[in-house]
Amino acid sequence: MLFIATMNAPDLVIEDYANIDELTEKTRQQDRRAAELNLSAVVYVENATVRVELSGDSAMALPDTLIVRARNSTLAELDSQAELTRSGNSYAGELSLPENAYDLLVEDPLGDWRLSKRMFGRPARTTLSAFIPGS
Repeated sequence: MLFIATMNAPDLVIEDYANIDELTEKTRQQDRRAAELNLSAVVYVENATVRVELSGDSAMALPDTLIVRARNSTLAELDSQAELTRSGNSYAGELSLPENAYDLLVEDPLGDWRLSKRMFGRPARTTLSAFIPGS
């Protein structure tokens, strides 16, 4: 059994724990920035087409593109990512979504802010807002 476990290590095991603190702090900063900008998004899914309507602080300059990620909690091979292009306050593009549970993330291309939500299946419409701990 030791041989089998060694030769077939699961992808879930993290080998570099030093980066966890950095990644956690980065996501906290992105969430805080999204809350400061009063950002929210409505995400529409039809087949493989994803459309995002972004709203927030009226003084904020909207980016030309958005990065949308669907990340599976345990299987990295199910993760997908797309760059959506802007038309007005709406962004559209193609994204493959998994059938099971995943985290849906919408980020600006510079990685300054993010909106996220835990998803199950493929709802036709969902709303994302800034994550504020304790709310």
